[in-house]
Amino acid sequence: MEYDKGKLSREQIIQAGAAVVLAKGFAATTMADLSHAANTSSGKLTHHFPTKASLFEAIYENLMTHFESGPLAALADASRPPRDRVDGFLNGLYLLYAMLQDPIGCPVGHAAGDSEGVPAAMKKEAFKLLQRITSLLETTFRDLGQPPAIAQAKADLFVNSWQGAIVVARAGGGLKHLRKVFRDLKEMVDLS
Repeated sequence: MEYDKGKLSREQIIQAGAAVVLAKGFAATTMADLSHAANTSSGKLTHHFPTKASLFEAIYENLMTHFESGPLAALADASRPPRDRVDGFLNGLYLLYAMLQDPIGCPVGHAAGDSEGVPAAMKKEAFKLLQRITSLLETTFRDLGQPPAIAQAKADLFVNSWQGAIVVARAGGGLKHLRKVFRDLKEMVDLS
């Protein structure tokens, strides 16, 4: 079986780096942390990623690919009933976080909220994504018959609850806290 060893190594570095970044945040993660997590030399690490920012961008893009094809695709699928969209979004988020090791973190929240270590372009993309999710949730709540002001308030509540749940999960609440918050959000939309 033939494979591109350089590509495999690059992907391994991205996967290992993601766990570190989600646990520590972008600013607190060092190149030494990343090379240790990837079980590779700093030379190999910088061969693939000459700067910490370039590795962070690759990690973020990789995580966003999974996010776009999973939870976000479920939420954006207007052919699905509104309750199924919300349920698919929350279930998809939970599955993505469950694949990561504790403590978990959110790449969107880290990129949007990390004041140091995150390139401005990545921060801008994270804010755009949060706005897109809020807009999709608002549309979904309107499709459920909610008045515009209530739909907007619920969309904001969902995004804030999701991001807040991640912070508490990282602080020691783990996936069980996240599961509880998502269950509460589902009850708010009568998905249980």
